[in-house]
Amino acid sequence: MTTEVYVQQPGYTVQGIGPYQIANAYGAGSITAAVVDPDGNETPLDPAADFTVNPAETTAGGGDLTLSAPIAAMYDTYDLVIRRVTVEQQGFAAKTTREKGLEAQLDLLTRRIQELGRDLGALLPLLSQAEPSAATAVAAAAAAALSASAAQAAENSILEWKGMWVTATDYAPSDVVRDSGNSYICLIPHTSGVFATDLGAGRWELFIPQGAPGAGTGDMLGGNNLSDVDDPVIALATIGGQPIKPNLTSLGNVALAAGDLLYATGANTLVRLAKGTAGQVLAMNGAGALPEWAAPPLGVGQTWQNVNGSRTEGVTYTNDTGRPIQISLRWRSSTSNDRRFEVSHDNGATWKDIATSNQASGPPTTINPVIPAGAKYRVNNDLNVKDWWELR
Repeated sequence: MTTEVYVQQPGYTVQGIGPYQIANAYGAGSITAAVVDPDGNETPLDPAADFTVNPAETTAGGGDLTLSAPIAAMYDTYDLVIRRVTVEQQGFAAKTTREKGLEAQLDLLTRRIQELGRDLGALLPLLSQAEPSAATAVAAAAAAALSASAAQAAENSILEWKGMWVTATDYAPSDVVRDSGNSYICLIPHTSGVFATDLGAGRWELFIPQGAPGAGTGDMLGGNNLSDVDDPVIALATIGGQPIKPNLTSLGNVALAAGDLLYATGANTLVRLAKGTAGQVLAMNGAGALPEWAAPPLGVGQTWQNVNGSRTEGVTYTNDTGRPIQISLRWRSSTSNDRRFEVSHDNGATWKDIATSNQASGPPTTINPVIPAGAKYRVNNDLNVKDWWELR
């Protein structure tokens, strides 16, 4: 046959994508390529992605190999080795036309056999890599075959903290609870009833006994909010805290509004005092037992006002300001008859003389009576001099 021994191409250096010449004849898919680094390590190139051969095959020789741009950039200045799978020279030399046709067929058949060997060589590593996946699948199938009882036993081996023991609750093996200072582990699935009964039936086993009382040193963490003590009431009493009372734990039944105050009417009983109005002060009620809002003292928030033009003798006036006012009256009688300044606390039923003026000449006098809230006041008759101011 005429398939000659493949002669290795002169040593190429990767400088761009090529093309790089293939001098010998070759069949489709029989050309391989590799790059060699400066240390002599050889890296095969993938014919499907790293390079192309043009033409795909030739019986006369003279093809080209072109690298992909990423490969050319990655292996720049590396040595490039181009090989052909068929490397053995065939010893058949055809003479006649028929023999030459047979020669060509034998050449093609030889190449195909050698290419098949190449493909099998590439496939074997892939098969060996697939073996771990098969082993994983087998292991997964074996794990899935575990019995339900075995899986339940594995789950039951994990401790799970449930906090304080509670009645009418479903518990499972390995649940851990606390009761009366001791910690217990559940042995049998059950719905809790009475702890002593459940313990006696073998559903629980002592896990961690309560420790002896310590010296009491150390810090209490606010973040725990006493959640880790069996009886917060006793704990508070032990450290001198204010006792917890049910009617002090919530103000939900007291309808509070902005500005309201709370005061106690008895032991631990709170009552709402609605906010007062502007100027009011807090005072005790008539019995002196409970707080209430009251008018501020005389002079607080009040000013002196000239009311001379709006006050007439013989006319009754009422202090309707809601708080005491003070009168400053500079006066003198128009005759020698008495002129009286009077105040009534019972809506005019009776009158009390506060001051009297009975001179028609001489210097006028000044009086400064205080008029309680709601009281009536007046001057009984005409005056010769009147200068009337009110602090209100």
